[in-house]
Amino acid sequence: MRHFLSLSLFLHFSLSSSAQQFTSPYRLSATVDIPLSSCSALLLLSSYGVGTTWKIPPKETLLTLEVDNINKFDRSAIHQYSKTCAYISDATVYASLLLPLIELGNRNSRNDFGKIATMSAETFVLNLAITDMFKETIRRKRPLLYDPDIPVDKKV
Repeated sequence: MRHFLSLSLFLHFSLSSSAQQFTSPYRLSATVDIPLSSCSALLLLSSYGVGTTWKIPPKETLLTLEVDNINKFDRSAIHQYSKTCAYISDATVYASLLLPLIELGNRNSRNDFGKIATMSAETFVLNLAITDMFKETIRRKRPLLYDPDIPVDKKV
């Protein structure tokens, strides 16, 4: 991860230092960004609303889940839980929120940091909204719920 970040920074600075006259490629438009942001926020709030209608199944129900009742294409995912991979996944998501800060290192893009931050926020919110809406509307149990090695409290 450290090597990837170093390489990204090196490429960013080397490519940006060769530019003689800088023309900003970033544009914000009220006719695009306001509806996009509004729809993304509405979708995110809607997914939250749908998620609050779900009732968590009792622990007894989770203990009685049978591997034979799961789709064949999901069976390979049953025994894939890893605390290390879950930590790496979470750390990657949180680190991606900081990626727009890399632009502060480039002299030319410092003036556009507000635009870059706005577009990044729009992207993150839209991605989260779409992901959460799919998670909340598709009624299907996650394959890891069938793994007997995972504690019930973690499943809930």
